Amino acid sequence: MYLRKSPRNSYQPVGVRSSGLVTNQLRRNSDHLQDFAVTRQQAERFVQETLGIEFSSGRVTNDLKGLLDDIVYNVHMKIPWHNVDCLANPGVFDRQPEKLLGIKELAPSVLLGKRGSGCYLLNSSLSHVLQALGINNDLTMAHGIWDKEVDAHVIPIATAANGDRILVDCGAGSPTFTAFSLGFPEDSVTETFHHSFLSYRLRRANGRIYREAKHVDNDGVETWTRQYDFSITPRSLDYIITNVCRSMLLPTNPWMGKTIRAIMFPNGRALYIKDNLLAIEDQSGVINKTILTSKEELVDALKSYFPTILEEAIETGVNNWIVFNNLDKTLNPISCAVKSTFN
Repeated sequence: MYLRKSPRNSYQPVGVRSSGLVTNQLRRNSDHLQDFAVTRQQAERFVQETLGIEFSSGRVTNDLKGLLDDIVYNVHMKIPWHNVDCLANPGVFDRQPEKLLGIKELAPSVLLGKRGSGCYLLNSSLSHVLQALGINNDLTMAHGIWDKEVDAHVIPIATAANGDRILVDCGAGSPTFTAFSLGFPEDSVTETFHHSFLSYRLRRANGRIYREAKHVDNDGVETWTRQYDFSITPRSLDYIITNVCRSMLLPTNPWMGKTIRAIMFPNGRALYIKDNLLAIEDQSGVINKTILTSKEELVDALKSYFPTILEEAIETGVNNWIVFNNLDKTLNPISCAVKSTFN
């Protein structure tokens, strides 16, 4: 166990640190983003063999948007977004998020080994792969879904030969299978896309770009809800590390123990686990849901449906999540303090 007992003799997270503190140790632990080098051969093999995409240098020059669409779709289809590795790490309990960034050996396996992760490692690893393919790109950050004023979501923005900027997001845990060209004007929206359970678009306003999801209530009234917003200003590694750690300590962020999540989209259809819920979208678009009623069922479901996540991480992560939330052997009560982005 990675927990310590509180004075009340119940397991609680302790030792909360200042969200503004980024130590030299954190920077050393996070050097894997600088050290993680992808060769051209590794990147091409990943795109062609792992993702199954036709690749040539000509596509980078003449069909960059199409190539990035293919990459975004296939990463969503074949590589899971999840927080299992986070839950399996002791940093989740002593509230030291820098420990979660300090898994030096993890970065190469996130994409190249199809292990998956959250936005920080998924999208930063993707940035390295794109660069190795000759696709210039920068990382920026978006105000995340847990707090509208905190930069929390890491995203790559590619630059085409003609100067066009293209959003390449594979780390949001939602079915956004499009690489968005960002050349549309202020006070306008892109076309609406519908993939799996989500209708979404981009809107530009007040010097920022907003990704929005469509919701329709029981009366058929349509509304658009902000998922995140960002500027295209590139961010330094220090800035990204500081703000990722700050966002992990937000009380509204369930990533640090409150929830366990894994999602991917085989053949463009949703497959996800959120806490004790297993959901599988069928070919007609219906999402069939099953309640998992024991630790064993949850572990088995994660191993069966997300086999690229390490089994040891699944077992430790599930156990830590159960202890953190004081759940019984039937996985009740389930923490529902934070509304899920999956329905």
